[in-house]
Amino acid sequence: MNMSEIIGRNINSLMAENSDTLVDLAKMIGVTRQTFANYLNGESIIDSEKLSILSRYFKKPLEYFLEEEHNKMCFMFRASNPKENVDNAFKTQIENDMNDYFELINLSGEQLVYIPEQYNLTIKYNSKNISVDDPELDFSLFKYKLPKELDQIIERIAYEQRKKMGAEEEVGANLVKCLDEAGIRIIMKAVDNENIFGISAFHPEKGCFIFINNSENITEERKLFTIAHEYGHLILHRQYYQELRDNVFYGNKKTIQEAMADAFAGYFLLPRHLIRRYEKYFNSTFSISDLIYIKKEFQVSLMSLVMALNKYGYINDDVKNKIFLMLTSKGFVKTEPDPCENLKLKMYEKYLFLIKSLYLRDKISINKVAELLNISVAAAKQEAGSWMNYENEISITI
Repeated sequence: MNMSEIIGRNINSLMAENSDTLVDLAKMIGVTRQTFANYLNGESIIDSEKLSILSRYFKKPLEYFLEEEHNKMCFMFRASNPKENVDNAFKTQIENDMNDYFELINLSGEQLVYIPEQYNLTIKYNSKNISVDDPELDFSLFKYKLPKELDQIIERIAYEQRKKMGAEEEVGANLVKCLDEAGIRIIMKAVDNENIFGISAFHPEKGCFIFINNSENITEERKLFTIAHEYGHLILHRQYYQELRDNVFYGNKKTIQEAMADAFAGYFLLPRHLIRRYEKYFNSTFSISDLIYIKKEFQVSLMSLVMALNKYGYINDDVKNKIFLMLTSKGFVKTEPDPCENLKLKMYEKYLFLIKSLYLRDKISINKVAELLNISVAAAKQEAGSWMNYENEISITI
């Protein structure tokens, strides 16, 4: 395949994803419909100026149009009604954010690409071995509840993951920082659509990424849970990212895969051995204030803590349901009683450190700083000025 054919095929592919018409794009770059059709068919090659216009429009680097093969990111979305809330433009923006982060890592000189274990789980059910990775598996078969054997396996995996990261004693943001240090790339940016909570992506050469909607209207506890939930998908359902080669959506739909990721997040954030240290609080007279104190220690939602206590046998179903009913009646579904405020999740510190370090070393421009921080160029200049002042103060002190 020659270069004109490669470029034409890549433009065709992007047009299909974006639902663009030949007429509109021809007008955009200032050529006739026939000339643009020749570009698409590989009969003539587009010049660099016109290709740059398409590059900016599709938000793809020029190199993208020259590559014969594209190893795309494959996504899982945690959102309400994801097919309605996630369009191609948004997916492209998220992929660009993840590629930008990977570029930051490379520019910093860090070479680590971490690919965690992949678990392909099977369980015995009605004397048959069943793969729980099957996307067609009907969750109603198990009455929308994880089989005990599977739940126990997931608890073991969650503890194994903590142990491998040296994080047996860590909780909340410190635990998630261990994920980031291991090489899971975590990006936090505010998204206008609050129906989108988090996104995970896998690339065989770039590794694993988790994108979190850092909206002020989403609780810090939910953000932490979403990170753990998406990490659960990355290790429990990796084959979806690898095999389908397209975006895979899971939202509020009842699937066993979603239930598995939720269970993993619960065990990962609230492990049995750490909960055990609070046993003195779980007598017949424990109060909601006691639970709020403990949930703040773990930086999780009160509902997540109550579910963990129920799983570990500290409270029965009746008590759990009464607490849930009370929380729901008081409006604590998307909000949190006595929330963790300004938690400043630790993984964002690394992202900011990379940007700051590379800017001060003249590796990236102020425009790139603005783009990466999702702020105006003027705000980026102000931020960079504070970095420079701090560096000068340190130099004088030293």
